[in-house]
Amino acid sequence: MCIGRGGTAGGGGGKIIGERIRLIKRYKLRVRRLSSRQGQGMRERIRGEVDIGEIKREKEMEMQNLKLYMENMSILEANNMLRKKAAILYQENVALMSQFHNKFPSPNTDIQ
Repeated sequence: MCIGRGGTAGGGGGKIIGERIRLIKRYKLRVRRLSSRQGQGMRERIRGEVDIGEIKREKEMEMQNLKLYMENMSILEANNMLRKKAAILYQENVALMSQFHNKFPSPNTDIQ
């Protein structure tokens, strides 16, 4: 494929665009873009699709955030329960160590 004078690839398309450019230059015509009414429908359709996609993504993100929040809350509850159990076990360990030292005093304390 070669690029024609009009800047498009292919043989036929480049000739048509080149002819249009020559006519525009010859008659000094101003070519305006599509009217806003014609382009507006396409923009609205594109926006609508994007908005629907954004809404779906936002809902999915909210659901995912809610699931993660609930999981975090259950982990925090389990963590608090384990912390309380650890505190109780520590107190029990201290009491048992105290009883052990009372029953079996270390030999170093008797020598003086």
